[in-house]
Amino acid sequence: MAAAAAGFERSVPGYPRYQYAGEGRLGEHHLIIKGITLEDDGEYQCQVGPTDTTLPIWAAANVTVMVPPERVSLLGHEEGKVVKVTSGSKLQLECEVNEARPEPVITWLKHGDKIDPSE
Repeated sequence: MAAAAAGFERSVPGYPRYQYAGEGRLGEHHLIIKGITLEDDGEYQCQVGPTDTTLPIWAAANVTVMVPPERVSLLGHEEGKVVKVTSGSKLQLECEVNEARPEPVITWLKHGDKIDPSE
């Protein structure tokens, strides 16, 4: 990042992972976010002004942090263990996926074949 080395680079009070950088005389002003997490999701604005004679103007960007699923589990059941049920009783299996974005699509399979929810 040559511009930051020649220009300015400083931390943002209250935001330890955020940093300002750029070359002010060239109109370059960057916000750098290190180690992005879901908490960084949201709208960011760069704003100029106001002054005594002008209103503030700004540009905005909506940041959506994408997070792949890392873990999936069946609640109440140990991985690889046999689930024993009595014939005629009801069994409910609940699949849980850790925080992921976009929301994951869950597919149930029986013996490797997809279970069609419409059947």
